[in-house]
Amino acid sequence: MRYAFITDIHGKRNNLEKVLEHIQTFSSIHEIICLGDVFEVKVPKKDLKDFQFQSIEQVVDLDWELKGIRVIKGNQEERILSLIPEKEIPIDFYNFLIHMPLDIYLTPMVRLTHGHTFDWTEGEDYWRPNHIHYWGRPWIFYGHNHQNVLFEVQEKENHLYYERKRIINGEPITLDAASRYLINIGDMKYDHPSWMLLDTLENQITYNILY
Repeated sequence: MRYAFITDIHGKRNNLEKVLEHIQTFSSIHEIICLGDVFEVKVPKKDLKDFQFQSIEQVVDLDWELKGIRVIKGNQEERILSLIPEKEIPIDFYNFLIHMPLDIYLTPMVRLTHGHTFDWTEGEDYWRPNHIHYWGRPWIFYGHNHQNVLFEVQEKENHLYYERKRIINGEPITLDAASRYLINIGDMKYDHPSWMLLDTLENQITYNILY
């Protein structure tokens, strides 16, 4: 099957529309799945401690939704639930938030998650998850830090080695069924929104970055 993955929209509806239009040009997409951070919380992290709730509008814009798309819970969605009293949240939106899973185990090979629960290691020009205690599946797709990055992970003598793989926009990458991968699909927040195509029959992923 062929799946389209999106993530980290952060309220940028124009970018979302651009990506969805591009996805529609591909045939036989079985499902579109979002890996979290659909919304953008308006309250900065530095103000969270002293925040006093007055209205939903001071926290998030609720005038749109993702219809027919499964959504994983990201840190933005968790923050919304922590900032707005339950009684103040419209019931449909509250149910939408609380029923978001933290993970989707899509196939025997594929785990989808947002990535905010990982420990992270900073490289020269990228971040990667570090010391993942529970893989669940050999291929982990995630978002969170807004980078298009692919790592093949090998274990040698009880040590993990992370090889960063080359990415070419629009070019399929064949994954080794015997290997583990960490696959950051990018984001839709900034100027060049991206999405990922997964073909489970061919064991291929394709980064699609829109310019």
